[in-house]
Amino acid sequence: MQIILAAILFLSPHLDKETATKYANVIHTMSKTQEMDPFLIISIIRAESNFAHNRKSKTNDFGLMQLHVSRTTFRELRGYGTLLYDPELNVYLGTKHLRMFRKWHHKKCGPDHLWWRHYKWGFKKKFPNDKWAVRVLAFHQRLVDKFRGKAWREVAERLTPTAFQDWLSWCAKNNCRLDES
Repeated sequence: MQIILAAILFLSPHLDKETATKYANVIHTMSKTQEMDPFLIISIIRAESNFAHNRKSKTNDFGLMQLHVSRTTFRELRGYGTLLYDPELNVYLGTKHLRMFRKWHHKKCGPDHLWWRHYKWGFKKKFPNDKWAVRVLAFHQRLVDKFRGKAWREVAERLTPTAFQDWLSWCAKNNCRLDES
């Protein structure tokens, strides 16, 4: 949990420690519940809202993970979009949404497909642009380099993108750390 807190403060030093600790607890819990890499969740939040839980976009995306209530997963929240300002609910639904895309990816897309891009673009097979994906990947890589070290990077470079994502999921589930080398 301390690494998650440090990662949040590393990418968003403007946050006070109390708020960052609250977000770290939520991200830690949801990453375990949904079997997601916490650094991926942090990277998406940083790209989507810069950790502003009360952010609302012009397209009615709400909260930390900028969830849109018209998406299939959130239809029951139509008319209650402001509930998504709650960090716990927002991160729970966001990671649930991510997990749905990871599951869908393994059935429908090719082996080198980066499934987490669907979080931004939905079920499309072609994406309008990759600026968002590049930002998320850059944030994620900064966190990996800083907090998981050289050994993590060497293993990751030997894997295909799909195998890498499976490995990230396994590591998140088993709480593994390779930064001791």
